[in-house]
Amino acid sequence: TFEVISLAYPGFSTLHQVDDLERLGMHLDPDLIILGYFMNDAEGPDSRKGFETLFYGHFVLPYEAGKILYSYSYMYYFLESRMKNLLAHLGFGKTQLDYARHLYSESNPFFTQQSEYISKFIAIPHAQDIPVVVVLFPVLTDFKEYPYGFVNTYVENITLLNGGYYLDLLPSLADHTAEELAVSFMDPHLNAVGQKIAATATFAYLQ
Repeated sequence: TFEVISLAYPGFSTLHQVDDLERLGMHLDPDLIILGYFMNDAEGPDSRKGFETLFYGHFVLPYEAGKILYSYSYMYYFLESRMKNLLAHLGFGKTQLDYARHLYSESNPFFTQQSEYISKFIAIPHAQDIPVVVVLFPVLTDFKEYPYGFVNTYVENITLLNGGYYLDLLPSLADHTAEELAVSFMDPHLNAVGQKIAATATFAYLQ
């Protein structure tokens, strides 16, 4: 019998996850902690400077106004997110890969702190002999020539260095195309097929 408690929240980065772990997670007396990690979890204060057009609020309205509407207006969210994804797909402006390279370099003002937060997320439970498994979710793109491998290497190295366990879901998903695993062209999150593969691989790793 397993009891699984999810503390996930949309938009959380490692910065927020450490806060949740200290404020709530450790008080739940866990036997095991799983951290689902995605490329943009390295975001922190000012990480998006220079890349604002990849996000909400810069096509129709100024950034802050667009941010508010993006959070509270379903219609604005729909139009803004679809326009953003369409322009990115057509090759206008900076790309997600450009942003990833920025996040994992010194050009990201939060990069050094990000390393510290991952280490802390593992160290806090480790001090109480609670294992931490970091499960890396790859970006849905061309898996045969995967361009985000530097993120995987970074996460693996820092996880193992701090005594955590590391699971890379890329090999489990690589037999499929991004189109087969995504919710839709406009929504690159894992669909039901991708989620089942990720769950099966994670459970097999835990066993």
